[in-house]
Amino acid sequence: MKFDNLLSPEANLTPAVVVCPANPNIVYLTQWGSGVYRSTNGGNNWEPRNNGLADPWVYDLAVDLANCNTVYAAGNSQGVFKTNDGGASWQARTAGLGNLLTRAITIAPSNPNRLYVGTTAGVYRSDNAAATWTATAGLPGAAIWGLAAAPNNADLVYAGVYGDGIYKSVNGGGAWGVQNQGLGNLKVRALSVDPAAPQIIYAGLEDNAGVYRSADGASNWAEFNNALASRTIKALWLDGGACRRLHAGTTDGAWYIAP
Repeated sequence: MKFDNLLSPEANLTPAVVVCPANPNIVYLTQWGSGVYRSTNGGNNWEPRNNGLADPWVYDLAVDLANCNTVYAAGNSQGVFKTNDGGASWQARTAGLGNLLTRAITIAPSNPNRLYVGTTAGVYRSDNAAATWTATAGLPGAAIWGLAAAPNNADLVYAGVYGDGIYKSVNGGGAWGVQNQGLGNLKVRALSVDPAAPQIIYAGLEDNAGVYRSADGASNWAEFNNALASRTIKALWLDGGACRRLHAGTTDGAWYIAP
């Protein structure tokens, strides 16, 4: 069992890959400096979807579980953008964020109005589908590069704090606790929770450390690399549908495995 290459638009740095659970043939990804691409045939062909995006340097994406056309993008210098038409047009959603740089974004699967966004000043939360944002508290001052919410609990969320590892909140960001036992390093760039087994979490690390997996709600971590052991991971997305693929965005394109 190993990771296989996904036919991304270019063998280029891929900061984000998301698959629509309602239709796994619809895949969105970002290519560094080229914005957002969409595939409607499982990654065989791609088209750019950037109209309205103010910044082509998109770090992360989140797709609504029930509606493949609703997608959120966390940009480098322009905050959060949202599309309701599959990327044909994008609108800024930055109320409460000010001029903060955004690095990660996730939707709570059990409540599509609840989102978390990672910034260079901690995690912000929205309870109205990104119309407004408020700050959470209790994290170190470093940038947030990875976020993942549990599929069955909108208040259970994990944050990858670059240089400080993985933090967990059980109350919607009201308080956070560190969860680093067994990690290869603390430069966490991506997180993904298994939709079918919420205690299983995957973490993507920098410095060619690859992928790590926890089977106990982030209390302990072990290496899960296969063919990605020598790669830096920029994005992770576990499709909980029939195909059961874990997608990874790296510095040389996108990969997938059936975990």
